[in-house]
Amino acid sequence: MALMRLLMPSAGPLPTFRTMAFRGPQRRRTDDPKVAALEQELKRAKRLVGDLMMDKELLEMRIARHEGELPFPRRRSNP
Repeated sequence: MALMRLLMPSAGPLPTFRTMAFRGPQRRRTDDPKVAALEQELKRAKRLVGDLMMDKELLEMRIARHEGELPFPRRRSNP
């Protein structure tokens, strides 16, 4: 406990440390081309997942609408 008190900074520099800690990684992250490429890939993957979820919901609605019907409509025989 005493060691923590020695290492803990005073309350004065904490707000500036907090702003530097939160802004620093964001600034560095956008400058790195590898990270930018990964963020672009993540956006693309999220968009694909959204599209797949919409397709799934539409298929579920179509299945629910046709539930109980025969898979193929009956054809009338020609006289």
